Amino acid sequence: MARTYLASRWRPWAFLFIGVVGCGQPPDEDDRLASVDPARMVPFGGVVTFNGEPREAAVLTFLPPSGLAVATGETDQDGKYELKCQGRPGIPPGEYKVSISYLVSDKGEPQGLGPRSSQYQPPGMLTAKEQLPAEYSNLGRTKILVKVGPEGGQFNYDVPVSIPAPPKADEPEEEEEGAERKSREAEAAPAKPG
Repeated sequence: MARTYLASRWRPWAFLFIGVVGCGQPPDEDDRLASVDPARMVPFGGVVTFNGEPREAAVLTFLPPSGLAVATGETDQDGKYELKCQGRPGIPPGEYKVSISYLVSDKGEPQGLGPRSSQYQPPGMLTAKEQLPAEYSNLGRTKILVKVGPEGGQFNYDVPVSIPAPPKADEPEEEEEGAERKSREAEAAPAKPG
């Protein structure tokens, strides 16, 4: 009897709790569907440089004032990028805040979209530091605004910041090859009579 009494008193509270937690106001379905509608996507890209110098693996993020249509792009060795939104090429038309980020590991390796979105953070991401001031790299502080038209378009931007060039992958190997060559030459040289 006591068990039935407690169960009957708990049920109304349980439904009220479930109603409050699970039945919040859903977002506008039209905004949600529009943000992922492939028919609304338009091509968008451009070139980003740093004091006129291109850098590979700079990441651009386009954030709309509302909705789910966050788009990202990564620069190649020439500073060119193409945006993708939710895994599809392009972006829905509209106004966006833009951040430009350039993360570099403690070994000087730029960290692009691959390491940033990896399920398990690679060692380079664990030590990476942002090279750009927050007014460019932080979506909450950026002043860069872009309007994407119904035909798509381009956004080219030169960030007025100098950042060091990443180390070339060939340099350490060349130094090792040079040391090995000198060692072989020393071994091959005839011994001087004493």
